[in-house]
Amino acid sequence: MAVKEKALNTLSLAAERAAELLEVSESAVKRLSQKLGEPDWLLAQRLEAFGRFQTLPAPSPETDEDWRRTKAFDAGFFSQPIPISELVEVRRAEALHPELLASELSDGGASGLLLEQHLVGTHRFLTKELERSGVILTDISTAAREYPQLVRKYVAPTASDDSKFEALCRALFTSGVFIYVPAGVKVSLPIWMGLYADADGSLVLPRSIVVAEPGSEVTVFEEHLSPNGVGATAASALHEVFVGEDARVTVVSLRYW
Repeated sequence: MAVKEKALNTLSLAAERAAELLEVSESAVKRLSQKLGEPDWLLAQRLEAFGRFQTLPAPSPETDEDWRRTKAFDAGFFSQPIPISELVEVRRAEALHPELLASELSDGGASGLLLEQHLVGTHRFLTKELERSGVILTDISTAAREYPQLVRKYVAPTASDDSKFEALCRALFTSGVFIYVPAGVKVSLPIWMGLYADADGSLVLPRSIVVAEPGSEVTVFEEHLSPNGVGATAASALHEVFVGEDARVTVVSLRYW
């Protein structure tokens, strides 16, 4: 059987196990954090961000310059369900959707991969050389458990200039990546993060954190994909990049919703 057929069979089986859908609420924040096995301090940060989300106004084309050329904002954006996938480790990338594997970066052109698909799981790869150098590539929930002192320095609950969208993402992010490059480490090939959002008619909230210590170098490609579904899928992504002295970071973000 061809690899593509295997992948599609895996998808059909996964679709039978409908992902848990959460509403936008404080209780949903607590259930999400518990389901992802996060430490108490990260839950506290999520709850703080949710409180900020509740007080911030929704954007308006009439009053906000950044939204002046946007049609009237649909407040229903904040009421769409949020799919939660188990953090299942997928050993073989071929078990994920073929579109996640279409990039040249997924075929020997990357130093590391973090591929995630709702309803199926996550596949992670990092070269042994980079692992020995102290580079970290994982999702934020796992990083918070395994490297708490490091992650707490960079995972902030709020920022003074957060919009309502950004506060919501800090509170209820369900996917994304944490990348850490130690001082002086130069990552020659890009690190690629791919997200396939196949929960139709839902709200997708990816959050990415890239940390480059002084004198380090890294290039990160992020690609977000979704199928042509019946319902509208809404997305709000949050990217945070911390660059040390004399470090060089390139981030490329692609969207194929």
